[in-house]
Amino acid sequence: MPSDVEVFKAKVSVRGQISIPKEIRDKLGLKEGNYVTFREENGRIIIGKGEFVITEKIEKRNKS
Repeated sequence: MPSDVEVFKAKVSVRGQISIPKEIRDKLGLKEGNYVTFREENGRIIIGKGEFVITEKIEKRNKS
């Protein structure tokens, strides 16, 4: 893993929940009530702010 990559960890609760580390919430601009997306890519999970996916779906729908 490159030395400039930050790694954070979170413990999964009995209900399958995790807390997103504050540093990640700050970088994504996540606030209470925001949605996040999870995408699997080559065995890794990518987390993102939900608005990006919503915009992508609208753009695809408008092209149809």
